[in-house]
Amino acid sequence: LHNYRYFVVLIYSATLFLIECMYVVFRIFHQRNIDINGPEADCFDWMVSVWQEPDLILFFFYCIVLMLAVLLLSIYHTVITMQNLTTNEHVRSYYKDNPFDFGPLLNCKQVYFHPELVLADGIDRIEADYDEHPSVSDESFEEFQGR
Repeated sequence: LHNYRYFVVLIYSATLFLIECMYVVFRIFHQRNIDINGPEADCFDWMVSVWQEPDLILFFFYCIVLMLAVLLLSIYHTVITMQNLTTNEHVRSYYKDNPFDFGPLLNCKQVYFHPELVLADGIDRIEADYDEHPSVSDESFEEFQGR
């Protein structure tokens, strides 16, 4: 649970990085269009200037595919974090009523800032009966070793 925060930061930052990469590619396409056709270029001119950069087109589609995969992963982990579940608990439908669910905001606070404070809601009371085993005697350990 302690490295989960870092994993979530990794997938969120990867999503943002890929979105920024797509934005940069669009800016390069736009600047290339202005350089070739001037500021009054139309949509057809823009498509022609974009077509002259096949490497950037491939990179853009590569970013789209990766971004969709990482975005889905980010959304999934956001949802299970808001429910205060692990992936295993969510996949196996472990809880009928999750005792660790304190609402989306408190769940996020608990998972991202205080993962060591994961406690179930309710009274924690343990009742145990102690019945002495028949082999138990009142001898001390030293007396037992001396036999």
